[in-house]
Amino acid sequence: MTRLSGETALGLAWIIALTASLAVLFIGEVLGQTPCVLCWFQRAFMFPLAIILGLGLWWQEAPSEGLCVELL
Repeated sequence: MTRLSGETALGLAWIIALTASLAVLFIGEVLGQTPCVLCWFQRAFMFPLAIILGLGLWWQEAPSEGLCVELL
């Protein structure tokens, strides 16, 4: 199996975090379902991940990877 480059892995992580954040917003705001207690904790760490990973891709810097590991 081939290894992913740092930029490709960062891009995939950003797509996953962004998709999860948008899905949570859709389910909560459009469908009107209230989240459970554990879902609140997941949201608290998933929303910043989408922002930090997106900024890391924009700036093409590696320090964003260290911040994301701390959020996980």
